[in-house]
Amino acid sequence: MSPTTRKSQKKRERRVFSAAYKSEAVKLVTEQGYTATQAARSLGVGVNLIHNLRRILLEKEEPLDTNEQEELKRLREENKRLRMERDILPLEMSIPNSHFLHPGASGTMVDKCDVRCSAGITQRLLFLVKSAEK
Repeated sequence: MSPTTRKSQKKRERRVFSAAYKSEAVKLVTEQGYTATQAARSLGVGVNLIHNLRRILLEKEEPLDTNEQEELKRLREENKRLRMERDILPLEMSIPNSHFLHPGASGTMVDKCDVRCSAGITQRLLFLVKSAEK
């Protein structure tokens, strides 16, 4: 680089952001569902800034108390169960209902329009998944 080129370049000023701005930037990612890249583009900042702010703010948070930890564990288990049900539902739709017996129906075949059968299939599939995990 020649000396004339160096002198003609302007030095970029370092931007300073308020704590509220930083907090709102991180909330875009943590609460509103933006990706770090989307948040950075919408705010006109670098994606590394968003990642660093998120890491710093999460480190400052206080640890969860026992009740919060229990609730978090319960919610994660419920979330896992709901995801399994969501993933199993398309499988149920592809299997004709007449191939399954209704759990309370003493060995009789279930009509295809019996809505209660769907819940029975889900319960049996979830039971099989849970027993396979053990």
